[in-house]
Amino acid sequence: ISFRYSRNLANGDGLVFNAGERVEGYTNFLWTWLMSIPERLGWSTPGVSIVVTIALTLVGVRLALQLARKVFGDEWLSLITTAALVTNMSFLGYATSGLETMLQTTLLLGVAVILVPSRDDAEPSVAGRILAGVLAGAAVLTRLDSVVLVGAWFGVHAWWLWRKAGQPL
Repeated sequence: ISFRYSRNLANGDGLVFNAGERVEGYTNFLWTWLMSIPERLGWSTPGVSIVVTIALTLVGVRLALQLARKVFGDEWLSLITTAALVTNMSFLGYATSGLETMLQTTLLLGVAVILVPSRDDAEPSVAGRILAGVLAGAAVLTRLDSVVLVGAWFGVHAWWLWRKAGQPL
């Protein structure tokens, strides 16, 4: 479905399933828009999407390791956690699916790496918070259900800032 919308967008017909019929039937705006680029260039969109999801998986694994290090503060536990992710069949299935799932996962992991408090109590910079907001917005544009985790990450960050300021719960 997304590829058909992408093809029509690339051909100048707009984000439509059938030319001339204005019906929104995609749930992944950013991914659909991104996949219009290979369509416009005349490349194999399914092939490009698989390559992109594999690349996003590699970035996602790196971010997951970084998040585990932040949360656990222990190298071995972080490596074991990341190994568990990499050996998960669902994760591996989406890694080569050509679907928007890895884009969403990578963006959400990026938000978490920036906003989830670390053991050393380091506060994200203003630029980091802005980047977290941009990544969160991109995740929501990728799939609307990203709001759930984006809200959780921002909630954890707000709670941490509140505690750091010495405010009682």
